[in-house]
Amino acid sequence: IRSIFYQGFWEYYGGARNVAKFIGGIKHSRHHVGQDFSDYPLEIIEVAKQKEALNFYKNYIFDKNAFQYSHELLNKLAPERLPDLEGDMWSMNRLDFPIHSIVEGIQKISLYNLFNYRIHNRVIDNKIKVATEDAFELDYLFNEITNAIWDEINNKQNTNSFRRQLQNLHIEYLIKVYNDQQNKFPHDSKSLSRLHLGIISQKITEALKDSKPFNDYTLAHLLKSLDTI
Repeated sequence: IRSIFYQGFWEYYGGARNVAKFIGGIKHSRHHVGQDFSDYPLEIIEVAKQKEALNFYKNYIFDKNAFQYSHELLNKLAPERLPDLEGDMWSMNRLDFPIHSIVEGIQKISLYNLFNYRIHNRVIDNKIKVATEDAFELDYLFNEITNAIWDEINNKQNTNSFRRQLQNLHIEYLIKVYNDQQNKFPHDSKSLSRLHLGIISQKITEALKDSKPFNDYTLAHLLKSLDTI
């Protein structure tokens, strides 16, 4: 059961690693002599397809119900006691299944790909390569991610442990883009990161005016998030 459950997470890793390539993506055709040149060798991925790719992250990785498993299942994920081709239990850091660490890895690779300087630069470049109404906008990317990840705060709901983990990572990646230590992000990415750090800070400040709806975990998380920003 543990092996099959872990294999399922590898499918998540594959999706999280590859789906982002559609955002700001370009189709490349190697034109050659004698070919019909009615099509361009470079073709921007359709906006609908780019939004569909972003929705993959919103629905299956960022959603507050994305990672919900019964305690019965999690307590069945014991390691195999006999060594095989997958390795043996003696090399494991933990015998129980490290569910939060596994999910955090998927969350990290998702945000890493969505806040990738190559994607951001292509999104900005693509805007002047297509009609305005057909452009996938960088501000749309930032807005959709922030709204998806910080949904509970608008409704003064408690956040579960996976979401607190995700929200913390989101702030970290916004700060990385804003600081841009290697000077690879476009100016608009850094400006939008600053804007959304301010938006999140404002949302938290407003929510904390009445902290009664929040449990200690959520309250502590929001205070720490505000301090980090």
